[in-house]
Amino acid sequence: MDKQKEALGRIVDSLRTKYVEATAFESDLQSDLRLLSEAFHSSLDDLNSEFEKLESALELRKKEMLASVEEEMNMKTSLIKNQLKNYQDSRTDADELILISKEAMDITNNTQFNQVALSIKERVTMSPIFRLSSVASVTDISCHLVADFTREQTILNKLTFLPVPQTPIILEELCTASDNTITCQWNLPTPDTEIESYVFQFRQVKADQGNQDVPWKTEENIKTMEYVIKGLVFDKPFIQIRVQSWNKAVGGEFSRVATIATPAYSFNLDADACHGNLKVTTPITVEWDPTAMKGREAPEGRARSAGKTQTSNKTSSPKKTKKDRFIGESYTVLGDSPISDDEIYYEVTAAPDSKTYSVGLTSRSISRYDQIGRTPNSWCIFVSSWIQNTFVAKHNNKMKNLEATKVPARIGVYYNSQLNFLSFYDVDTRSCIHSFKQVKALTQMVPGFSVWCGSIQIHTGIQVPSWVLKQPASPQTKSIVASSVASSEQVETT
Repeated sequence: MDKQKEALGRIVDSLRTKYVEATAFESDLQSDLRLLSEAFHSSLDDLNSEFEKLESALELRKKEMLASVEEEMNMKTSLIKNQLKNYQDSRTDADELILISKEAMDITNNTQFNQVALSIKERVTMSPIFRLSSVASVTDISCHLVADFTREQTILNKLTFLPVPQTPIILEELCTASDNTITCQWNLPTPDTEIESYVFQFRQVKADQGNQDVPWKTEENIKTMEYVIKGLVFDKPFIQIRVQSWNKAVGGEFSRVATIATPAYSFNLDADACHGNLKVTTPITVEWDPTAMKGREAPEGRARSAGKTQTSNKTSSPKKTKKDRFIGESYTVLGDSPISDDEIYYEVTAAPDSKTYSVGLTSRSISRYDQIGRTPNSWCIFVSSWIQNTFVAKHNNKMKNLEATKVPARIGVYYNSQLNFLSFYDVDTRSCIHSFKQVKALTQMVPGFSVWCGSIQIHTGIQVPSWVLKQPASPQTKSIVASSVASSEQVETT
């Protein structure tokens, strides 16, 4: 009986599952039906609107052409009527003169006849009939404004719906990634004058196959077959792009997805293993916190018995955590991603009121008491405004004063593991501040930073800038030596 109930329960569960699936599918079909109705009714409205526009244009053109015919007819009619009236008026004047001449022939008085004859002569001389042209003012009485819409009727008979826009072809060989800028170009299989714009989509992904869960970012109304994406942070190794062409009404199929490699070194600060007086406020920002170490040391165990205070023979030892990675006056924090690329680049900005900080590279196994630049396996630029202004390059606890007139607002760090050199740049002026040769550690290298009374922000996901690559592959390196015992002591006590 129990087995039968269990079997029936499984059947009912399966039925419930199918019921839920059927309900969801029914809901999808209802939604599809609604969307289909909306789409086709919209298409019908658009079609009616287009025909109304066409009819309106034809009616307007009809009125314009009829007006042109009437205008030419009225012009020629007016010219002929004016010439006809002039001839009629001149004939009336001539008839009157002929009648007067006949009457003059009956005059017998010589003096009177001479006077009348002179008057008739003067009027005949001035008669308009002698000044009228015998050429018709309108020699062509036919109308040349004749229309034949056979060709247009053929075109109208071919009226049809707009074709679906062609699918663009991304020209991957012309797509580039440089200076954190992506330049993309595409083309159409054949020229198409109906295309009015393009929709461009892109997304940054971890693998070149992409991830369906990563949403696309969209740029619309692009008028050319090229688009440039600027200001990206390359925190993913690949970027995918696709393009869709649009005519005035509808978009076509998206192009095949193209994948562009975007190599750049990206890392965060290791918040769990930084010095106790440092606080990583964001994955890329660290600040000095003088109160953070309070309460870190556990007090000695105490026991009270019978009103007496007894000191335990054992002192409680706090359990070590990653926060104890750096202690003392090291004030150090490391990047969380070891360097594995042939070359890397990142940038650093410090708060204007920062007293002391270091920026550079170090072996991941740096001592918990050490600062960057004090060991044989760490190299840095050291900046301090405490007691006196200091701007030096440091390595193995030796330093070299830098000749820059002021500390750069933004420092670029470039490391080439193949050539084993490390360079620091003033990003604003694009000039090299200092370079180290033979930068190589026995263990993994990571970015390293020291901060005291201030804060710094890291900028990662940046491709090696083209202006860095255009500089000499191995800049002339100034060796780091302590110029005097005093300067060495200064480095030691900083």
